[in-house]
Amino acid sequence: PHSLGDSSSSVSSQAPRGGLLSPASAAIASSGFDSDNLYALAASTVAASDKSRLLRSEAEQNEETSSWRGGRGGAVALNDNCWAYSTESIFQLLYPLDAIRLGRFITKRREITHITCQDPFLTAMAGISLKKQFKDKVQLELQLHTDIASPYFSHSVLNGIRKFMALSYLPRADSIRVVSNRLKNYLIEKLKIEESKITVRPITVDVEWIKTAPITVNLHDKYPQFEKIVLMASRFEKEKNIELAIHSWKKVVEKIPKAGLIIVGLGSEGPKLRSLSLKSGLRDSIKFEPWVSNGTLASYYKTADAFLSTSLFEGYGMTFIEAQAAGCPIISTDVGVAKEVGAKIVEFKEESVAEAVVETFKRSK
Repeated sequence: PHSLGDSSSSVSSQAPRGGLLSPASAAIASSGFDSDNLYALAASTVAASDKSRLLRSEAEQNEETSSWRGGRGGAVALNDNCWAYSTESIFQLLYPLDAIRLGRFITKRREITHITCQDPFLTAMAGISLKKQFKDKVQLELQLHTDIASPYFSHSVLNGIRKFMALSYLPRADSIRVVSNRLKNYLIEKLKIEESKITVRPITVDVEWIKTAPITVNLHDKYPQFEKIVLMASRFEKEKNIELAIHSWKKVVEKIPKAGLIIVGLGSEGPKLRSLSLKSGLRDSIKFEPWVSNGTLASYYKTADAFLSTSLFEGYGMTFIEAQAAGCPIISTDVGVAKEVGAKIVEFKEESVAEAVVETFKRSK
């Protein structure tokens, strides 16, 4: 039996029978990866440093390459029964069509019996097509990692299209993998999907490592001007709704002048958020930092007085698990696994967020 995975899901080297195909922008590697990038991914995946351990014989590689798209693409073997193929798509909208063609080739060549798709959107389009073509010979699994149930998910036209696709494709899957009970319940209650078809597999977080990680940076030592500190760690994107946190912070400092908000992350909204902080007169109360190492972030969790998330939607929320493992009180909007980790849930209102922060500070005295 052989097994294939994609760049956003864990790679399995064994399948119970037949094989497993994951059609994404590429199988294992994203579109546009050259052979060196594919090898780098392979090395990090199987923790091997010797290139000869990853690649099959030169003759076998050449034969594989010539078999797919006239020699313009090919397979990189990650081990004896796991291969990476690139779709070599010119741009993103061609991913599904290229993945379908590539998937058809791989399914026949590798005797694939199971297909898994990392999302129920464009990737699922390829999976659904392959399932139709091979009928009862393959089983299709769709993965759902984001909260399409949230009324805020369709905040853009693109996400509206994605949700339409998901609602169409998910009921047609043989099985579905979700990352939280929240998503499972949505599929059962709203889409009437049988519970037996749904598996909850949370995103793995090394909780024990976080618990035992030494404190190398103390936020209170780094920012001695603050008596109380709230930490945020997030991509700077619209769905993270960091603007709400900044607007709320003005109300926090009215009651606790020496309260500080440390926002760690990067993203397209960065300049806008920094500008908002300045215009709100919060230059001295809000500090932005780029992404830090895992060890430093663990220290931040452990030395902050609270962790805050104001996201519009989350499929899971790894930072919730990380903050919980570090023993940091969590304040969050009702997204992802926030309720499951015991977070104090707030509304999408400045007053609600500010009140929760102040109350948490008082309890931590």
